[in-house]
Amino acid sequence: MAKTGPKPLAPKEFTAKHAERLNYTLVKILGDREFRVRCNSCDLVRIVRGGSGSTGPKCTCTHKRKFYRVKRTPETHTQELQERGFDDYQCISVGSNAKDEFTYLHTCGNEFSMTKDCFFGCACPCELCRTSLHKDPKAYAQELRKKTKNIEVVGKYVHSQKSLLYRYVKCGHCVKHVPETLMRHKTIGRCPICNPSRVWRRFTVDGKRFRTRSAVEREFVKWLVHEKNVPVDAVEYEPKDCKIRYFNILKDKVCSYSPDFKVNRVHVEVKDLASLGLKEYHWQSKEDAFIENCSKYAEAVSQFDDYRIYVHIKGSFHRVYDFWNRKEQQRLLAL
Repeated sequence: MAKTGPKPLAPKEFTAKHAERLNYTLVKILGDREFRVRCNSCDLVRIVRGGSGSTGPKCTCTHKRKFYRVKRTPETHTQELQERGFDDYQCISVGSNAKDEFTYLHTCGNEFSMTKDCFFGCACPCELCRTSLHKDPKAYAQELRKKTKNIEVVGKYVHSQKSLLYRYVKCGHCVKHVPETLMRHKTIGRCPICNPSRVWRRFTVDGKRFRTRSAVEREFVKWLVHEKNVPVDAVEYEPKDCKIRYFNILKDKVCSYSPDFKVNRVHVEVKDLASLGLKEYHWQSKEDAFIENCSKYAEAVSQFDDYRIYVHIKGSFHRVYDFWNRKEQQRLLAL
């Protein structure tokens, strides 16, 4: 059977067709689809072999990754390090593949080994410098103060990888952070307790959309609607028109907060045993939590006709009456 279709291009016509797209000049025809070409940008002479419709990839000088097609040696890998911003590092030896460990030398004199991917994933690959960053606690405290005045060091500084206790100035909360991670954080002065999660819990109950800050508050909405048969339209989360102003004895100033929920004319606060001061809290002592909640409760009762506190215990919600009463505390702890 006779062949059909267009006649194959001659070698010269074939190279001329792709010369502009691949940015080269023909040097010599080595075969029907094998050519020696010179790059118009870097004058690199190379051999390309073309199939139907192409004559090989573009030159390495036009590739997004400069070292993609260059054989990796200590010299070329050092150039790659410098191009990616690691000017103070030098490659001593390379592995046979990307998963093998490479040997590097830092300007501090430390020689260490790690994989290439691990090196590029580290902010400070040299372990000696990483663990001795801001070795002087006073120097670290001064550098932290330059970045933000909303946080101060409370614990004893050891090194940049050791967790350290910090205190947020505005709210007084004490939280542990890793110094190196904290210094790279975009919202360095944002208290994680006052802003526990910037990810809202979004959900729908009986066709109405809600968003809450915690999973416990989400379960409380479902408990109201499904078990207490409260109309879903009557539930409002963090009502903006309800602000309770109270005097915080611990901070010696007037503070304000909003109740968690408003159900018709009832204002509701959802707590746990620790926030009521009946169990140990991770950032506040039992005595401090108890004093602060008593101040909040006294002002809320005087401001609202019906103010209630519910506590979450073992997956269920219970009404709290006089949480400062010893008998009520024993009842809650026994649940």
